[in-house]
Amino acid sequence: MKFVKAKIEDAKRCNYLIRNSIQTNAKNTQKELSAILKNNSVTCLKQKFLEKERNSYLLLDKEFLIGYVAFKDNEVLSLYVAKRFQNKGFGRKILFFIEKKIRKKGFRNVKLESSLSARDFYEKQGYKVLSNSTHKTPFGNIRCFLMKKSFSQ
Repeated sequence: MKFVKAKIEDAKRCNYLIRNSIQTNAKNTQKELSAILKNNSVTCLKQKFLEKERNSYLLLDKEFLIGYVAFKDNEVLSLYVAKRFQNKGFGRKILFFIEKKIRKKGFRNVKLESSLSARDFYEKQGYKVLSNSTHKTPFGNIRCFLMKKSFSQ
C-alpha cells in the first residue's frame, strides 16, 4: 500500500470513489448530497488538483484506489474511503498520514469541516467539535461540524 500525489488523470476515479463512499451517508439531505457530488465532479476535481496550495493524495493498494485526501496548510479539505474499505482502519491511516505532513510543516493543530456522518470517526481520532457550521459551495450549502485537533508537544 502506498500514498501517491493525485494527478489530473485521477479525477475520474476519485469522483467514482466519492460517489461510492457517500452512498451510506443517511445524515445529510438529498440536496446536500447532491451539492457534495457536484462539488466533486470530474471537472471540479481536475481544477482542485491544479491548485498549487492544495495537496491531494491517493491511497492505493497496487492500482486499486482505497482513499482520497486533500489538505491545505493545516486544514483537511477532503477525506474519502471507498465503501468496501470503510470501518477497516484505512480512514485512520489516511488521517495519520496527513496529520504527520501538517505537523512536519510546523503547525500545532489541524482543523476540518466534518460531514454529519463522519463526526464520530473524527472524535475517535481526537478531534473536538468547535461549532456547527455550513460548508458553502457553488452548488448549495452543506451542514457540517467545524472540528480541531491539537498536537501534543
